[in-house]
Amino acid sequence: MTTKTHPVWPLAIVAVLLSALFASACSQTKEPQLVRSAGDGPVTTIYAVRHAEKEDGDDPSLTTRGQLRAQALAEMLGDDDIAAVFATEYLRTKQTVEPLARALGMEVEESPAGRPDELAKRILADFTGMAVVAAAHSNTVPRLLTALGVTETIELDDYEYGDLFVVVVAANGSVDFSRHRFGD
Repeated sequence: MTTKTHPVWPLAIVAVLLSALFASACSQTKEPQLVRSAGDGPVTTIYAVRHAEKEDGDDPSLTTRGQLRAQALAEMLGDDDIAAVFATEYLRTKQTVEPLARALGMEVEESPAGRPDELAKRILADFTGMAVVAAAHSNTVPRLLTALGVTETIELDDYEYGDLFVVVVAANGSVDFSRHRFGD
C-alpha cells in the first residue's frame, strides 16, 4: 500500500501570510487619523470627549488622574492640525482640553453645556474642511454626536472616562464615526 504525501510548502506559505496579516492587524494603533478630504471634497473632523476624572462639588477641578488624562489627550492630538478647541462653561471640561489648547497655541472657546446642537451647527458651518475638539459631559457628548449625524446610540455613565469619539463629516454629508481610548 502506497501512501500519498502532500507537499508542505503551500501550507507553510499560507501560514506565513496569515501570520503577517495578523501581526499587521495587531500592530495597528487605535489612534485616530486626521482625514483631510474624501473623494468628493473636504471633510470636517470633530474629536469629542467627555471631561476627565473630577473632584466632588458644584464646579469641580480635575483630579490628579484627570489631569494626567488631559495631558494624554494633548499628547495624542497635539500634532494634528486643530482649528479650534471647545469646552463647556464648567471648569472640568476646560481643564480637560487646556493642555491641548496650550500645546496648539490657542485659547479654549466656551460653548454652553446645555446647547450641544448649537455647537454642532457652528462646527459644521464655520469649520468645514478643518478639525476641532469639543469637551462636554456624559449627558451632552451623546447629544453632540447625534447633532453631528452619528446614528449609533452612545451612552456614557457617570464614571466612564477616556473615550475619544471621532466624527468625520464629508462634503456630501456622509458621516464616519469611530470610538477610541486615551489616557489609560
